[in-house]
Amino acid sequence: MRRKRMSAAVRAALMVGMALLVVSPAASQVVLEGTQKIDFDRPESWAMKYFAAATMPSAAGTPAPLEAGEFEIGVELGQIPSLSEEERRVGFNGTKVEDLNRVPYLLRPVVTVGIGKGFALSASYLPPIELDGVEPNIFTLTLGRTVVETDGWRLGLRLATQIGSAEGDFTCSRGMVAAGDDPEANPFGCEAPSKDKNEFTTVGLEASSAWTLGSDGAWEPYVALAYHHMDLEFQVNAMYSGLVDRTRLTTDGEILTAAAGVTYRWGAKWKLTVEAFYAPLDIVRPPSTSAQTEELLSLRSQLTYRLR
Repeated sequence: MRRKRMSAAVRAALMVGMALLVVSPAASQVVLEGTQKIDFDRPESWAMKYFAAATMPSAAGTPAPLEAGEFEIGVELGQIPSLSEEERRVGFNGTKVEDLNRVPYLLRPVVTVGIGKGFALSASYLPPIELDGVEPNIFTLTLGRTVVETDGWRLGLRLATQIGSAEGDFTCSRGMVAAGDDPEANPFGCEAPSKDKNEFTTVGLEASSAWTLGSDGAWEPYVALAYHHMDLEFQVNAMYSGLVDRTRLTTDGEILTAAAGVTYRWGAKWKLTVEAFYAPLDIVRPPSTSAQTEELLSLRSQLTYRLR
């Protein structure tokens, strides 16, 4: 009886030992977790600012007066400029080159409706359709109104908000993983494509001024200046060098943007707007301790049709 008890105890000990051997690799794997609030001019923050600014709603001219119930539909095409290798060196406080040149443009529908008292409400949406490993999900809403109008000149104000995210393999791209042990193509030893998520919320106030040119008023050049507050977050979800990195980076701050363009109207229904959008973005790149400006400059266009 005693021998049976001893053999049962031995079997139990062996089973526990085997179980420990199975789970020990996972137990010994280092997991990086926690939330870090980082400076608004750190390299990681600059990257988050860059793409949040690149997806901001376009000024597309000064808000035109719309009667209640009038509405327009349109499509916006925006450029997301390619970044150099040095500009993409933003990971780990400016020591790692990230794979950020993924989506060269954005295309999204825009709907504007007059809600009375001269106010116009515009909404746009970039749906979660994956492109080159990146899946955006961005909603924008603007409320605009002409505040001063004279013959040939108009001044308008617009309040804009943007809530969005982009998921993709930014920290460890598919290309890095495919490079295997190559120290140049995969210097951080990425083991699998990461599943990172960049989230952003922006609120801005814009003032714009437009002039009407030509005998028929078909041409309307404009300029716009805006102030934006940004709340930014980047959730890392990556495996590299035997580590599991689930660090969450957050930052917030303010930026200024400017836009200049021209609107061409033909008939009573159609208009085409082309503009240049500019956002000066501060960054401190180690080992430097002083901030420098690395700007976003993109081209945008919007085609609009007034239904009624």
